[in-house]
Amino acid sequence: MEFQDAILEDLKMMAIIPEKTSYSGDYFQEIYECAIQLIKGGKAFADDSELGKGDEDRKNRLPSKRRNLSIEETLERFADMKTGSEEGQRWCLRARIAYDSPNGTLRDPVIYRCNLIPGMTVPALREFILKQGPSRNILNLEWGALWALNKKYIDPEAARHTAIVQDDAVSCHVIGIDNSSVAIKPKYIKNLDLGTKKVVYDKTILLEQVDAQSLVENEEITLMNWGNAYARRISRADQPDETGEHKVTGIEFELHLEGDVKKTKKISWLATVSSNLIPVDLVSFDYLITKDKLEKEDRLEDFLEPDTEFRTRAFADCNVRDLSRGAIIQFERKGYYKLDVEYKSEEGSRMVFFDVPSGKA
Repeated sequence: MEFQDAILEDLKMMAIIPEKTSYSGDYFQEIYECAIQLIKGGKAFADDSELGKGDEDRKNRLPSKRRNLSIEETLERFADMKTGSEEGQRWCLRARIAYDSPNGTLRDPVIYRCNLIPGMTVPALREFILKQGPSRNILNLEWGALWALNKKYIDPEAARHTAIVQDDAVSCHVIGIDNSSVAIKPKYIKNLDLGTKKVVYDKTILLEQVDAQSLVENEEITLMNWGNAYARRISRADQPDETGEHKVTGIEFELHLEGDVKKTKKISWLATVSSNLIPVDLVSFDYLITKDKLEKEDRLEDFLEPDTEFRTRAFADCNVRDLSRGAIIQFERKGYYKLDVEYKSEEGSRMVFFDVPSGKA
């Protein structure tokens, strides 16, 4: 509503008064019927061959494996999508335009997708409301409790990924590995149905400054999704920073993969192979109002938070390239995030992930 009202206010300021205000939701049925017409006219086809696989065929200007699906089969798959069934969730509807177009947006783009993942899950909201119980009193409900309940629903379905904050990231040398290699690991060890991901190993890795600061020489730690290692040598800056700390400039690790991971500090890391470092923005939002409950005598303007958006530049692992907008994941040791801007191969582009509150302060 805030953005909707802002549009109307801006138009009014320019002396533009709309005769009618319409909403996308008013046209859902009409849009659906247009999709049926496109299918029957041979101008759209159902596709499941590329979902979740990075749309490699489209990037290489190759036709989808489903491009010649018949009108009858496409209508059947579109009907599955409408019901939201397990089969329907595997499919999307693509416009049959030009798979080899130099303009990437014209390469048989998705025009309909079956997406059942909302930024708050409906079951969590329903359970939260029912837990309040019937009452005639006015209730002040805590956001934290609602987000904590939402976490219960998204956690089992959230693939695990790694992100390293860019600022003052520490380049580290690993003794015990000569060449880069790739291992296949579960996206989430507690839900193998989510599939697998690539973990890239290399003799040079990145750590976050905050983790590097926590280490002492000869300490045994666990490099997550790899194994144990000793921090044999830690280099620090000669001059302290504004906080009085001497920032870590480098660490030499010695692998000790047979070590006991149950007794060690867990550290996030990423191999510095260029294809494994995906630039991302991690965005978190604070509450707009600084007071839980406004009284009648309070002025709203006195309790507005001036800064509510916070962005952190980071590198994420190579697997995030395959995520679709709206996907909810967990960056290990950071929290849950929802993808807002998908991967683009253009230089300088960054993926954007929105923080999903977990109920913690």
